[in-house]
Amino acid sequence: MNRRDGALDLLKWLALLAMVLDHLRYVGFSADWLYVPGRLAFPGFCLAMAANLARDGAGVMPWRYLGWLLLFSAVSEIPYRLFIPDPSTLNVLPTLVLGLLVARGWR
Repeated sequence: MNRRDGALDLLKWLALLAMVLDHLRYVGFSADWLYVPGRLAFPGFCLAMAANLARDGAGVMPWRYLGWLLLFSAVSEIPYRLFIPDPSTLNVLPTLVLGLLVARGWR
């Protein structure tokens, strides 16, 4: 039976809230202080991904998870290019894909 971890769910929701607060700066709110909680989103998502990998054990590569992450990475690149003035890098999701591959390889 697959049980949910409440602490891990809380971590994911807090990281999602931090990300939304950070992105509010790009859609009209002139609150630059929202940058500070937004910087906590990426480490939160990395920690949640590492916890999920550790919980699943040393099984096979989570191909379904990797596929969804790659799909969202490609789809999210469109609004990133539209809302970020003069983007010179990719959005953060390819970094999460790379982190997943490195963490899985390390394991």
